[in-house]
Amino acid sequence: MQINDILLQFSFINYFLLIYMSTPSTIKPDPYTLAMPHEFVLENGLRVVTLSTPTLKSADVKVVFDTGARDDPEGEEGTAHFLEHMMFNGTYTRMGSPKGILPIMQQVARWGGSFNAQTAWNKTEYSVSDVLNCTTPKGEERKYLADALDLVLEIIQHPRIKQDDIERERSVIQTELATQVKPMNTAIVYSGLQSAVPEVRPIHTIGTAESIDKIDAKKIREFWNKHYTPSNATVFIQGQGSDKELLKMVTDRLTILGASEDNGMVVSPSRRHPAFSPGESRMTVDEAPQAVYQFAWDLASRQQAKMNVREDRTAVVMCSLISQYLMDHMREKDGLVYNAGCGVDGFGNIQIHVASDKEPEKILQSLGRAVRDFLRVPNKELEQLFDHTKISISNSSLHQLDNIKGNSFAKAYEAVNGANSHFIEDNVNALEAVSLQDVQELAGRVFGKPFALGLAGNPALLKQVPNKEQVAQILDMPVNDKPVLGFLKTDVIPYDPRHGETKPLPNPINHRRGTSAVALS
Repeated sequence: MQINDILLQFSFINYFLLIYMSTPSTIKPDPYTLAMPHEFVLENGLRVVTLSTPTLKSADVKVVFDTGARDDPEGEEGTAHFLEHMMFNGTYTRMGSPKGILPIMQQVARWGGSFNAQTAWNKTEYSVSDVLNCTTPKGEERKYLADALDLVLEIIQHPRIKQDDIERERSVIQTELATQVKPMNTAIVYSGLQSAVPEVRPIHTIGTAESIDKIDAKKIREFWNKHYTPSNATVFIQGQGSDKELLKMVTDRLTILGASEDNGMVVSPSRRHPAFSPGESRMTVDEAPQAVYQFAWDLASRQQAKMNVREDRTAVVMCSLISQYLMDHMREKDGLVYNAGCGVDGFGNIQIHVASDKEPEKILQSLGRAVRDFLRVPNKELEQLFDHTKISISNSSLHQLDNIKGNSFAKAYEAVNGANSHFIEDNVNALEAVSLQDVQELAGRVFGKPFALGLAGNPALLKQVPNKEQVAQILDMPVNDKPVLGFLKTDVIPYDPRHGETKPLPNPINHRRGTSAVALS
């Protein structure tokens, strides 16, 4: 961020005082803007991402595993999520099972922080946030961070998994399933996945009532042994101390995650990004009053780091504009839909969703008209929307930039997750270069390709929807054979998260994986 942008936040008087009272020797660099994550890779594949913030009274610890619901054994859906629950039942040396999660939460609360975990389709994450704050005793910052790291790594490396605990946790998960998983929501997820990414087994993260009943302690231990491996894990630590000191703080506490292939470590298989396929899927829900139409188009492997930052911002503007355009045309003008929108799904595909209880053919005709009109040149209505949308997105990014702590953590987030995201400064700069012509060109290339169609909801309405070939005829989208990406250039160089060591570091210990408490439970 430029110094002028920062000074705009001050009043004229504050600005005068700042200039008058400061000299080059007294102005300190902002620790948030200068903080850059460093990535270290051990020989066994474990990644450690450090974010050194020596002048800040804040600290975070996070462990992310490259495993989730996608790795659930068939018929035992929900295993990854069940294991996440079991992590809070304590270890054999700390916070035993009878009190479960309570002692862990109380311990973290005493530090002024919070302990969270979540299971997604492809990742499982454990984190302790806000370990340090203004109440932390002076001189105790590193001890608090070390204690938080001790807690997280011990729970992950030596979880207590016993059948008695399983039975108690099973009832908790069944309650969670009953209250959170709705038939219509499940149908929407299933139909969308099956139509666009057929190789992905469409499951709910929690599982089903039947699959949850099949899970026992032995199966959870097997899942842990197979997927909670060094090559599948990333440890993130932010706090006071240099990057090398933070790294040593982690490696000093490795046991199971310090194992090598020579002493029992399981090497996790490499991951391949699921391929897009323009298929069709339908799931009926008897009690649903409406039908949900999900159209997906391939964004040319956006997840594979082939999209530059300007194309990324163009796609964001395009989705925002189309969402507004569909609501204005299909809801306000045609009066046909409850809601409509456009976005990028978790697999890097552009998706349009429409929900309505009206006649399907009218819905499809209205959608086709809206998209064709979106591509029309010139388009005064779209020009006005475009200007307002760019300002809105830019203001949102600048607001994040004002909270400069968020920018350092955005950098760290990319390093931890290996995402193809870009930093806020890059986003703002690239957004300025995006034109309405860019947006319409990208939209024409995306929507001119074959689409996947997922339908969910009211059986009577779904019965009226013709097959995908007939749907394509009704939509009447203009065909465009040009490549989706690669037509936009940018001067902004995306940040490479792999700072620090580029060669594998030696394993700090030689721990045998079979000695884990979880393996002997």
